[in-house]
Amino acid sequence: KAGKAFITADWSSQEVGIGAYLSGDPNMKEVFQQAIVGGDVYMKFAELAGLVPEGAKRADYELLRSRAKTTFLAANYGAGAETIANRLGTSKNEASRLLQKYREVFGKYLEWTQQISDYAFQLGELETLLGWKRQITKDPSRHNELPNARSVINVPVQGNGAEVMRVAAIIAHDNGLKLIGTG
Repeated sequence: KAGKAFITADWSSQEVGIGAYLSGDPNMKEVFQQAIVGGDVYMKFAELAGLVPEGAKRADYELLRSRAKTTFLAANYGAGAETIANRLGTSKNEASRLLQKYREVFGKYLEWTQQISDYAFQLGELETLLGWKRQITKDPSRHNELPNARSVINVPVQGNGAEVMRVAAIIAHDNGLKLIGTG
């Protein structure tokens, strides 16, 4: 229809960039730089982890890139070796080796996530940069258990990512775009 447009948007590696910024991890920043210049985040991680040689091309190392991608994404969300082994269809020993590489490369990020988790459980909440708060309280539907640490460490990255989307929607609306929904 004249004067109408349908737009869908996705931020490439947004959570990697937010995690790099918030944690100050230099290797995660280097990985995110690959997204900015149109490179391959997972190949860069594979390179930093010593899984592929420097400057390796994706086409030549597709299997290792795939393993690096699965390890990177799963570990970023707090998955352990057993989960990674199941997703890769490999042994727990191999998954542990890949997870150790991840830990070596992103040590500062992991220190930050541990600090976030400790802080959240101690104070009972987390807050995004723009002030959105997430209460970390016992869940009556789960026998009054606290949320697991894996879900807590995702709050800063995902919460700030949601704020980026909200700010973008506000800017779009303020500039005359009629928004019909997100998702």
